[in-house]
Amino acid sequence: ASALAEAIAAHSAGALASLLLGWNRIGDAGVSELAAALGRGGAPRLRELSLEANGLGDAGAEALVRGLAAGGQRLGRLSLGNEVGGNAIGSSGVSALTDAFHVFDELIELRLSNNQVGARGAVGLATALGLGGAARLVRLTLASNRSGPEGVAALRGVGASRAELSIALSLQLAEVGAAGDCRAATALAGERPRPAH
Repeated sequence: ASALAEAIAAHSAGALASLLLGWNRIGDAGVSELAAALGRGGAPRLRELSLEANGLGDAGAEALVRGLAAGGQRLGRLSLGNEVGGNAIGSSGVSALTDAFHVFDELIELRLSNNQVGARGAVGLATALGLGGAARLVRLTLASNRSGPEGVAALRGVGASRAELSIALSLQLAEVGAAGDCRAATALAGERPRPAH
């Protein structure tokens, strides 16, 4: 991560449009170095960033958001977790992301699957989206985040108000409690519920 950050900071990656760094165990410290380089204007043409399965927590997510906000990169796709590998980003990291939605005005896809978003993070995300944040977003994935009934209901409301936005959830039965909430969640996701383990 240090060598990459140095190259980006030295503006050796001026034409870089995609940076796919999944499964590299970068950690919060490594992503903070990367974010600092981006924050100094490195990789100005970056449009896609993937950081799945890198051991990132809230501190790493917050550093990344600060760097992207300062650097002015116009990301179209940001992946911090997919169906097979995520991180440990919780509600604080999601809050930092939603607070910067005005910066991510070209974001069309946000992937947060397999993190620790929880109900609080899901509600905060839904609130920001409901207020028009990330206005161009058309794809949001939140599989395996234990969003709970409250989070599912909030996301369901956003899905109803923003017809262009596809929200994908994959929930265990134990996450949603009432059967009605589970039906609502799986209808929103277009998926079948997975049995609780």
